[in-house]
Amino acid sequence: MGCAVELYFDPHSEKRILGVSQALTEQGIGLRARPHLSLAVFRRVRVEKTLSYLEAFARAQEPFELELASVGTFPGEEGVVFLAPVVTRDLLSIHERFHAGWNPQWGKVTLYYRPGVWVPHCTVGLELPPEQVGEALGVARGSQVFGKVRVRSLGLVEFRPVHQVAEFALKI
Repeated sequence: MGCAVELYFDPHSEKRILGVSQALTEQGIGLRARPHLSLAVFRRVRVEKTLSYLEAFARAQEPFELELASVGTFPGEEGVVFLAPVVTRDLLSIHERFHAGWNPQWGKVTLYYRPGVWVPHCTVGLELPPEQVGEALGVARGSQVFGKVRVRSLGLVEFRPVHQVAEFALKI
């Protein structure tokens, strides 16, 4: 079972992003998942060590703002549509700090989530057939989701199916 470390938004930001997901769901192409940005994805992790690390990391990290500025898709057959934040030095620094403190013995990070390769994104469509990718891009592009959002917590999920293991508020 896979696992991911995810950053979560405040309730107002989450509601705006869920508006895009709801609009896509109404078109029959939505993704029913909590809005997030993944810091890391793993095939498996040592849960106890991971939770201890996440709790300490969250206590040391201030909540922060991002600006959702574009919508995109990844190449390939996965049929992913996502909202993309402006990539700032601060965002990259948070990602790098997370990975600098991560012990590979707790779990091996998949390639696309490692520093220098990571593309920060908030998925709103997944496993879409090719004919629905363009439609999903159009729905997202026409939404009111763009602008500032606030990140307030991080957590660990197991997936397929998605199950939240834990969530930790960022330093308040």
